[in-house]
Amino acid sequence: MSEDGTVSQSSTHVPASQATSDRQAELRESRNRRMKSRPHNAPPTLLDYFSGSSVHGTAARRSPKSKLPPGRLGRRELGPHAFEKRMPDQVRRHLLNDAQPRQINGIGTDGKLVRRTLIENETAGLIPVLADLCSRDRGTEITYLCHPSVKHVSKLRCDGNFCGYWNIQMLLTYIRATGALPDMRRTPDVLQIQDTIEQAWDNGIVAHGRNETGGIRGTRKWIGTSEAAAYFTNIGISADAHSFKDESHELAVVSLLDHVEAHFITRLEDSEHIGSSRIATRPPLYFQRLGHSTTIVGLERRVDGSKSLLVFDPSFDTSAGMRSLLRGQRSPAEVDILLKAYRRTDQSLARYEEFEILVPRTGDTR
Repeated sequence: MSEDGTVSQSSTHVPASQATSDRQAELRESRNRRMKSRPHNAPPTLLDYFSGSSVHGTAARRSPKSKLPPGRLGRRELGPHAFEKRMPDQVRRHLLNDAQPRQINGIGTDGKLVRRTLIENETAGLIPVLADLCSRDRGTEITYLCHPSVKHVSKLRCDGNFCGYWNIQMLLTYIRATGALPDMRRTPDVLQIQDTIEQAWDNGIVAHGRNETGGIRGTRKWIGTSEAAAYFTNIGISADAHSFKDESHELAVVSLLDHVEAHFITRLEDSEHIGSSRIATRPPLYFQRLGHSTTIVGLERRVDGSKSLLVFDPSFDTSAGMRSLLRGQRSPAEVDILLKAYRRTDQSLARYEEFEILVPRTGDTR
């Protein structure tokens, strides 16, 4: 089982502990070079050092595309259903029905009966729990987390990998909480998101995506940063896209982590403190690497100088231990175990040579 929740018989996904010694050495050298480049009188999180924009300065494209000539993409980029005309009816039914909201009865904080709306593959309230767990880890110096309204959306039990759509839905939980989409009464399903992306192409927004994918409506083709940008632009939400690639002097992961830290330390004056954790009002980030996407909800700076992303991965359900903490109960699991599904260390990320992020911009985002 890899970090993206898929089982593979190939060597494409390698556990972090098996990452090549050469890449680990490059990571240490790149990290040290960054540390030495800081002004001696500057604090570690000085925004003048963390530029807050991509060091490459280019608009994002799905990272696998950059190595291919223009034209139709294949299974490497779009997945095993790259040439599918129509998904099976059973998969379509799952996408339409399995994430429908339903009403349940529960007990409120005042002890009275309350009626709540439940969506099976959504989990709210995780950000404060993560903040508390990270603050209890002695190896963590400081943790930055995004707006607490962000929900974890996990995959539905159907044949197909729709991670790009789940991550769009996670970003929408934040955007809707800011009030930026007052007419969106509920989070759109996968099929509705596909329709909106196709509409964006019709409107000339990132229109080359249709040629590259052959169209995505009603299929299980993978989508990436390009399609996410088209979706948000079409619904009136601007987004900043950035790409990070290995350079001769620096690994992509080091540039990525510095950029993400700069994102979260902006407007810390508005943040909530939970131990060594800071819950800010910043948006989450759509995060793409080869073959998988997740949603970045935070960043840890470790005592040893290393950094880890905190992500909501749609491939993972919320664990029983985390659900216990959400209910205000204790969990017998160790902190490291509880955080394992959310942490992506710089060592594990060093396996990849390219990354892309997409940052939604709303009225609350400066």
